[in-house]
Amino acid sequence: WLQYLQEQDSAVCFYCATAVQQKMPLTNYIDDTFTKAGFSNWQKAKLKFSKHEQSGFHKNAVEMVTKFHKNKKSIREILSAEYEEERNDNRKALMAILTSMQFLSQQGLPLRGVYINNEENAESGELNSNIHQLLRLRASNIPMLTIWLKKSQDKFTRPQIQNEVMEIMAHEILRKIASRFSGCKFSVMVDESTGISNAEQLVFCLRYVDDDLNTHEEFIGMHSLESTSAASITNTIEGIMLRMSIQLKDCRGQCYDGASSMAGCKTGVVTSLLSKEPRALYTHCYGHALNLAVQETVKKNHILRDTLDTIEEMMKLIKKSPKRETIFNKRGSKYHANDS
Repeated sequence: WLQYLQEQDSAVCFYCATAVQQKMPLTNYIDDTFTKAGFSNWQKAKLKFSKHEQSGFHKNAVEMVTKFHKNKKSIREILSAEYEEERNDNRKALMAILTSMQFLSQQGLPLRGVYINNEENAESGELNSNIHQLLRLRASNIPMLTIWLKKSQDKFTRPQIQNEVMEIMAHEILRKIASRFSGCKFSVMVDESTGISNAEQLVFCLRYVDDDLNTHEEFIGMHSLESTSAASITNTIEGIMLRMSIQLKDCRGQCYDGASSMAGCKTGVVTSLLSKEPRALYTHCYGHALNLAVQETVKKNHILRDTLDTIEEMMKLIKKSPKRETIFNKRGSKYHANDS
């Protein structure tokens, strides 16, 4: 509420000065020091400021100014019906852009295309992107969208805006998923994967049982790893749970592969989490265990081993020649037709 006037080296009360300027009906004595003249006795500032804040005049002014601003509308809103219509049209256009981004993301389609940056051209932007083409299609049903897309700026279609919108949507999804775990016991399922950029990533999933005893598995995300050490993986897991407001004390299970960094009895992720929550029991991933069992079985059976090696060499032979692959596909189509 306190405002400093640099030219006069004094202070005034925003609420009291506003109430006096607007000629509001105040019931108490008007303090000119904090409304017009300005307070400049800095040696007694702390005492005077506290006394003024507790005064009936100040409290009355705060109440009057607050009501005034709450009920006040801008002149443009009051006098112009066109402004209200324009605002509604802009809202419809913006919602069309946001829902289009949401649709493309749900379908796993990229938003971007060739970006043309030309400030003088109203049609500059991602003219060949999925998002732009989808918006042009939807503009046939939303007339305002055509006008919006012809704007030279503030269209909310630039890559930076798209990234921010997608991040907001992702956080909202994670918040909804996290709300389902409120008070529920859950298990953690984690695996390591190498992405297309040849960087190590952590695949993080949560599994829980609802009140109707239905089992659910939720994919939370893929997170970059600084290293594949047990300490780095443990810190990443705890960081994800912290961001989702999920308590480790509610964890009742861990499911990983049998790698030493994950299931090591001394320094593995399992040991680290068990030291903090002994009830988080470890289960070796059944899919990984089955894969290892099949792999060892095939190695010890020379018929299966030779069969798989032969199939692998046949596929290499076929894939190296477009002609051979065409013949192979025709033969396959013929056998499928006979089976049907």
